[in-house]
Amino acid sequence: KRATIMVEPFDVRVKPPLLEANFSVALRSAKKNMDSTLPSEVLVRMEDETMRWWGLHQLGGNSPLRFGHSFMHWWENYHAVHPDYFATPPDGVKQMPPDRVKLCTSNPAVVAQVIAEWKAAGAPDSWNIGPNDGRGFCACDRCRALDEGGPHDTEAVWGGDVDLSRRHVLFANEVLRRMKALNPRATLCTYAYSTYRNVPRDVPLEPGMAIEFVGSYTARDMWTEWTGAGAKVGLRPNWLHSGAVAPFLPLHTMGGFLEFARNNGMIQFHFDSLMGYWATQGPNYYLIARSVARPELGVDDIIDEWCSAFGSAAPAVKDYIAYWETFTEETGYMLACGGSVSTKPDSRYERLCSENGIPSHPLVGSWRTLPLLYTDDVLAKAETILADADRLASDVDRPVAARIRFLRDGLNHLRLTRDLIALVYSQKPDKKELARQTEAVLALRNELSPRHVVWGDVATGAMVQRGIKPFAAKKVTKQDLKGL
Repeated sequence: KRATIMVEPFDVRVKPPLLEANFSVALRSAKKNMDSTLPSEVLVRMEDETMRWWGLHQLGGNSPLRFGHSFMHWWENYHAVHPDYFATPPDGVKQMPPDRVKLCTSNPAVVAQVIAEWKAAGAPDSWNIGPNDGRGFCACDRCRALDEGGPHDTEAVWGGDVDLSRRHVLFANEVLRRMKALNPRATLCTYAYSTYRNVPRDVPLEPGMAIEFVGSYTARDMWTEWTGAGAKVGLRPNWLHSGAVAPFLPLHTMGGFLEFARNNGMIQFHFDSLMGYWATQGPNYYLIARSVARPELGVDDIIDEWCSAFGSAAPAVKDYIAYWETFTEETGYMLACGGSVSTKPDSRYERLCSENGIPSHPLVGSWRTLPLLYTDDVLAKAETILADADRLASDVDRPVAARIRFLRDGLNHLRLTRDLIALVYSQKPDKKELARQTEAVLALRNELSPRHVVWGDVATGAMVQRGIKPFAAKKVTKQDLKGL
């Protein structure tokens, strides 16, 4: 240790390897969805510390391309006068909510309206037509006739159970052709996602298409099909939603895909989402962020670097990370890709969901399977490795002891969350015990959040959004939390 570090004057100029490298920071969105029980000054400090971490890893960017679910304003603006703009549901099925409603992409008037909005914005070089999220795709005869292998059953189309890529590419091609007639520099942005994530076999892409790929970290062939078709391709994965608050660490698989994508035309990435489960999934965040600042580092190099923060206990911590990575690979979580995608057919995760009547979609199933996957025996083995780390840690190295305790706090939070879920989904949960355990989980989250062990608001908000009892509500207020 030195009181002063001397650095000679220097001037370095670099070009970032990607146009943009971003996470959606769930700590921010949680503030919109629920009232926190933490003091406001604590929340401000947590966000400030997060953005300092963000800056140190050189995240961000200046991409001219904009992606997202782009038609959430259309229902309010147009449905009264132009109901024909919107998807036709199957008979007897209700329309989707305004922020999820889909368009009738075979309707020429929809193309004309997209162009009208683009022209009103000044005909910019980049324009986004990413469909709204969720299911509810148009089941009219004209749209179904455009689908590969169609026309398919109306309910299968509406639910997104068949490949609808062809209709979406035809729609994008027509929009882009009209844009280029007015602005030859135009680039059209959209998603390869959900039921439209495949490249159509018989429809070439119009030059000037940019897509963000929302697929699995095993889908290398799908990635190269998009780049081979001439698209500029960015990565927009939902991988970090699997595993709930558990040590979900597919480090080599995930890092291997990042390296593959970078070597095969990746222009940018935007991960959804940085959930703030730092004590259990922090190595994921570090791996992704570090690959931006130091793309020449391999996955093992980055893991070694992360573990080096534990000083003399680094070898045991590396064993700890390897234990959970092996567990993650053997479990074979499904990934959220606009519907659930298998990473390992007939995996432990898929079997447990099937045998116990649990929805397999990872946004729900990851939480519901916590009691089945993270048993006392599984956690005990992890605790034994952390005990080895304690023995290796130097007595005078207090930061290392605190960092090991940080990892252990993540397991303690997992254990309490697991036990609460096990109780609430048991046949006859005791109401008093349920209230006690709920209060204990919320209290622990408030205790651990300021140290970033887990962002408690995010964890509770995720359980609210996914309908995980006892937090299954549209919005949780402070008063609601007191009454749970």
